[in-house]
Amino acid sequence: MPGTARGHLPPEQPKPKPMSQTDTQAATRLPVLYRSITPVNRVTHKDLKLKPLPEPLSFARGTHLMPALAEEFAIAARELPIVFLPEGDIISPVFMLGLRSGHNSFVTPEGLWTSSYMPAYVRRYPFVLGDVEGSDPMLCMDEKFAGFNTKEGEPLFKPDGSPTPALEAAMKFAGEFRESGIRTIAFVDKLKSLDLFKSVTIDVKSQKLGPVSINGVLVVDEEKLKALPDATMLDLQKTGSLPAIYAHLMSLSGIPALG
Repeated sequence: MPGTARGHLPPEQPKPKPMSQTDTQAATRLPVLYRSITPVNRVTHKDLKLKPLPEPLSFARGTHLMPALAEEFAIAARELPIVFLPEGDIISPVFMLGLRSGHNSFVTPEGLWTSSYMPAYVRRYPFVLGDVEGSDPMLCMDEKFAGFNTKEGEPLFKPDGSPTPALEAAMKFAGEFRESGIRTIAFVDKLKSLDLFKSVTIDVKSQKLGPVSINGVLVVDEEKLKALPDATMLDLQKTGSLPAIYAHLMSLSGIPALG
């Protein structure tokens, strides 16, 4: 991952593309992993099924940065390094899954996940909630996901057009992810308001890649954190922000292992 880390995170909440819009146009706004997002429709997709892939996590093999939720920090920190990426005025937490673009160190050649924790973002795919102007968010899917077909697998809809338990579970999880994402934005905004971020360059001596410099990333400044007033630290503790901060800082020690 030499050079800047900017530009890897398109907007998280997609707007379902009109059917006339080209995939090339839509790709500029698609979240990580997704190639063509369309609303799940009980008429259009009445016969659609979802089957397991021979290489289950092959879709994540080429993704070295994955969006992270603040609530995941504590459970993931021992294995998955967590940094923050700036994109204009927006700062997003991400899991670092590799030292170079296009390579995920946690996906085996057989398409299996090697760490004990799999990010919620990966578990949500190929579904996502899409924003609809003037209406509630709707469940969408990546229609180019290789697991979708009409012959085998778990149906999305029952014969009467109602969602199957599998689709209901996907809707529930996508909704929970969205709610956690909103809390993550509030968490990041709190750190920004306290001026706790600093830009760093991370130098790694990788046995496979040689020297690697990772720049354009943000981490929490430990000195600024220590200098916060007691009342502020207590507030961070009560809101769950402080444990997440410490988990983030602890996770950074795992970056060299990505090589």
